[in-house]
Amino acid sequence: MARTKDRYLKVLRHPYEPVVLLRKYRAAGYLRLSEDSERKQSDSIENQRYMINQYAKEHEDIEIVMFFEDDGFTGTNFHRSGFEQMMDAVRNGEIDCIIVKDVSRFGREHIQVGDYIDKVFPFLGVRFISIMDYYDSINPDCDRERMILSIKSLVHEMYPRDISRKVHSTFRAKRERGEVRRSNGIPYGFYMEAGDTSYRIDYKTYRIYKKIVGWYVAGCALKDIVRLLFKRGILTPSQYRKTGLVYQNDTVKANIWVESAIWWMLRNPVYEGTLELHKTEQILYENIAQRSLPREEYLVFENAHPKILSHERFVWLQEIIAQRETKSEKEDLPLWQSMEEKVFSGILFCGDCMGRMKRRSQRKMVDGKRYCCPAN
Repeated sequence: MARTKDRYLKVLRHPYEPVVLLRKYRAAGYLRLSEDSERKQSDSIENQRYMINQYAKEHEDIEIVMFFEDDGFTGTNFHRSGFEQMMDAVRNGEIDCIIVKDVSRFGREHIQVGDYIDKVFPFLGVRFISIMDYYDSINPDCDRERMILSIKSLVHEMYPRDISRKVHSTFRAKRERGEVRRSNGIPYGFYMEAGDTSYRIDYKTYRIYKKIVGWYVAGCALKDIVRLLFKRGILTPSQYRKTGLVYQNDTVKANIWVESAIWWMLRNPVYEGTLELHKTEQILYENIAQRSLPREEYLVFENAHPKILSHERFVWLQEIIAQRETKSEKEDLPLWQSMEEKVFSGILFCGDCMGRMKRRSQRKMVDGKRYCCPAN
């Protein structure tokens, strides 16, 4: 019966040497491309795939059985779906060789990269190949390349740190000039034209903000303001951004406002012309996606744009807020009631207004029906 050619073993014959049996490795190609700053044609996913396939064709002891891909993942950590799937395949015995274009595609964290290459892969019996670094872990003459690989790994780790610092300093300089704005972060009552460097008063919505302030000063609680806005058919800020409509009509129905959004609007100094920037910070090379900064580190610009409230009226509003601030209703609840509310948070919504349902100790009667809707 005919044998399947080159299924697992390759036989090399030499007239003066005995038959040598070479192991056939089941290899996986690992492909990674990070954020937009790394998106160069030379590092594209398809280019990495092509190089790995070509390398396997030139080495008869390697058979590519699968590829694993992490497109848009940073190399500063190993929390990547494709990498984790590849390691599962290693543990299940599906592959015993890993090929990458270069060590930076594998990872940019020097210590962890070294641990995988020097400890984890040898322990698991996995061959590791980095094509551009001329490194193959089964080659006994790769000591020099291993040293160079270690140096490159350290350089690769420093690269995102350097880029992050440069980007951070650039954005900070722009913030200090008041230039950094995000369109989806424009406060309700303002707008920005393309190319603007400061907010302008939106005369379609700034009156709604003044109504909210007036209701609060008159003694309305946040939940009362929510009801008033909903009953008057005033669209939420997110609906206004999408539709450009202030009030509901036959095609667009008003959603329920969120109390926290109103609370933020009442306390935000942007309405008295003061701009606060640099409230949060990202340090991606330390795996910190976002962290809040203390208030003393904010960049504050007074009279940065037109005012909806005068400084005196805004200060007066803050004094009223301070007088009316009380403990949160949740803090006065027994533990089991507080936990009960958290369990259904974000799950229960009103079928009429689509607002988040709120826990109440007593149901209200509206038109002979029992309701827990925040708009009633």
